[in-house]
Amino acid sequence: SSSSSSSSSSPPTSVEEEEELLAVAYSLLLAVMAHVPPDGRLLVPWARKPHVMVELLKSFLEAVYKAKSGAQGARIASQLTRLWQTFGQGGLQMKTQSARGSKFTHQAKVQTAVHKFVILLIAHALDQQCRWAGVE
Repeated sequence: SSSSSSSSSSPPTSVEEEEELLAVAYSLLLAVMAHVPPDGRLLVPWARKPHVMVELLKSFLEAVYKAKSGAQGARIASQLTRLWQTFGQGGLQMKTQSARGSKFTHQAKVQTAVHKFVILLIAHALDQQCRWAGVE
């Protein structure tokens, strides 16, 4: 029906809806960064295109500054901190099992792929902090 399609494309109208959307986005981003290929030879898709993850994380930061309350901002900031740590550390899982049975660190490969992009997050955070006077 047309009423359901128009309501699904409209922006959130309440703090509760915004919080729910952010919670879902947080869970999805963590799930994406938690994935490690079974053999660990290939980089995960998000590490092959880290600039996409940077844009998503930048949006999360903007949500912190645009929060309707201090409590909401603090919750989003806490989630964002976890996402930034996961991104910078190269994911959630430290080791994978290769097809030959030897263990190696897949995370180091991901860190090598994303390390240059961490500075973009820091630069964006500083830019946002300058735009929102009085917020630390």
